[in-house]
Amino acid sequence: MIPGAAKGPGGQLKEALGVLLFLVLLVALWQLVVVALDVPAYLLPPPLDVANAFVDSWRILLENLLVTLEEIVLGLGAGVLLGLATAVLMHQSAVLGKALYVPILATQTTPVVAVAPILIVWFGVGILPKVMIIAIFSFFPVLVNTLSGLQATGRQMIHLMETVAASQWQIYRHVRIPMALPHVFAGIRLAAAASVVGAIVVEWVSSTAGLGYLLILFQSRLNVSKAFATLIVLLLLGLLIFSLFAWIDRRFSWQRRLGIE
Repeated sequence: MIPGAAKGPGGQLKEALGVLLFLVLLVALWQLVVVALDVPAYLLPPPLDVANAFVDSWRILLENLLVTLEEIVLGLGAGVLLGLATAVLMHQSAVLGKALYVPILATQTTPVVAVAPILIVWFGVGILPKVMIIAIFSFFPVLVNTLSGLQATGRQMIHLMETVAASQWQIYRHVRIPMALPHVFAGIRLAAAASVVGAIVVEWVSSTAGLGYLLILFQSRLNVSKAFATLIVLLLLGLLIFSLFAWIDRRFSWQRRLGIE
């Protein structure tokens, strides 16, 4: 069997059972810690209390989940597209790459918590500033990984395309982009995880809906069980988005399909 090749149904089932067993053990350990150390529910609620909070608040959790999901989809989409386009432009022009280096670096070194209120003052409390913040979180991982992938293309393959008078577009389409796909998807997966963080941060700053807003609301009311339930929904959302792009990576990356990464 080729190393790194895709696992069969049996291997996937074993992985799923392993994850399930780990979660069961984690919940059991959680319950054991609460009981053995007599931890107050306002510090660490037992799993059963959190499960009851899910049942009692599933409707409001779902409503706010959809709000956060909409922000993430729009912000992540904008960040990915902007990152891909910028990476191609910087790869095409060394002068442009140097010119954009400092402004791009500034977007990552400036605390987003400090930028978010300014964007809210400029654009209001609607969805636009939220999408912009999430796009800032998502943009950098896609840019760096895509640029790295484009630069990693072997010179021999480029020379081969040039010997048959291939245009720059043809070289990108048939060589650079396919070879860069593993790097691109790695960047998108990182951006997907970062987009959830971005959504929560901006909802903390100013929002009247969303899981981040709900988390702050439950904490302010000292309803720790519902805050934990919200936190678990956020965790599952991040894992789902990350897993979705991991599946897309396996589906479309030729290197992963052949098991030669």
